[in-house]
Amino acid sequence: MFNGKVGLFEGETSLKWSPDAKPVQLSPRAMPQSILPKLRNELEKMEKEGIIRPCAETTDWVHNLVTVV
Repeated sequence: MFNGKVGLFEGETSLKWSPDAKPVQLSPRAMPQSILPKLRNELEKMEKEGIIRPCAETTDWVHNLVTVV
Protein backbone atom coordinates (compact mmCIF):
# COMPACT_ATOMS: atom_id res chain seq x y z
CA MET A 1 0.00 0.00 0.00
CA PHE A 2 2.80 2.42 0.85
CA ASN A 3 5.35 1.19 -1.73
CA GLY A 4 8.15 1.32 0.83
CA LYS A 5 7.31 4.86 1.97
CA VAL A 6 5.52 4.18 5.23
CA GLY A 7 3.77 7.22 6.62
CA LEU A 8 4.62 9.52 3.74
CA PHE A 9 1.54 11.09 2.23
CA GLU A 10 1.65 14.15 0.05
CA GLY A 11 -0.14 17.28 1.16
CA GLU A 12 -1.51 18.33 4.51
CA THR A 13 -4.45 17.20 6.57
CA SER A 14 -6.33 18.36 9.60
CA LEU A 15 -8.35 16.61 12.27
CA LYS A 16 -11.83 17.81 13.12
CA TRP A 17 -13.88 16.58 16.04
CA SER A 18 -16.98 17.59 17.91
CA PRO A 19 -16.49 20.16 20.67
CA ASP A 20 -18.52 17.74 22.84
CA ALA A 21 -15.92 14.95 22.42
CA LYS A 22 -14.64 13.66 25.75
CA PRO A 23 -11.23 11.96 26.17
CA VAL A 24 -11.19 8.23 26.86
CA GLN A 25 -8.49 5.98 28.31
CA LEU A 26 -9.10 2.38 27.26
CA SER A 27 -7.51 -0.51 29.14
CA PRO A 28 -4.84 -2.54 27.31
CA ARG A 29 -5.98 -5.66 25.50
CA ALA A 30 -4.56 -9.04 26.44
CA MET A 31 -1.83 -10.22 24.03
CA PRO A 32 -1.00 -13.88 23.45
CA GLN A 33 2.48 -14.66 24.81
CA SER A 34 3.34 -16.29 21.48
CA ILE A 35 3.24 -12.99 19.57
CA LEU A 36 4.95 -10.75 22.13
CA PRO A 37 8.51 -11.18 20.73
CA LYS A 38 7.33 -10.32 17.19
CA LEU A 39 5.31 -7.38 18.50
CA ARG A 40 8.27 -6.05 20.49
CA ASN A 41 10.56 -6.35 17.44
CA GLU A 42 8.05 -4.55 15.20
CA LEU A 43 7.56 -1.72 17.72
CA GLU A 44 11.36 -1.29 18.04
CA LYS A 45 11.68 -1.22 14.23
CA MET A 46 8.91 1.38 13.91
CA GLU A 47 10.56 3.53 16.59
CA LYS A 48 13.95 3.37 14.83
CA GLU A 49 12.26 4.39 11.54
CA GLY A 50 10.65 7.40 13.23
CA ILE A 51 7.10 6.13 12.70
CA ILE A 52 6.29 6.00 16.42
CA ARG A 53 7.87 7.41 19.55
CA PRO A 54 7.52 6.74 23.27
CA CYS A 55 5.27 8.97 25.31
CA ALA A 56 6.69 9.50 28.81
CA GLU A 57 3.77 11.51 30.17
CA THR A 58 0.17 10.48 30.74
CA THR A 59 -2.27 11.54 28.04
CA ASP A 60 -6.03 12.06 28.07
CA TRP A 61 -6.57 9.90 24.97
CA VAL A 62 -5.44 6.24 25.17
CA HIS A 63 -6.57 3.59 22.69
CA ASN A 64 -5.88 -0.11 22.37
CA LEU A 65 -3.18 -1.62 20.22
CA VAL A 66 -4.57 -3.88 17.49
CA THR A 67 -2.27 -6.56 16.09
CA VAL A 68 -2.64 -8.36 12.78
CA VAL A 69 -0.64 -11.54 12.30
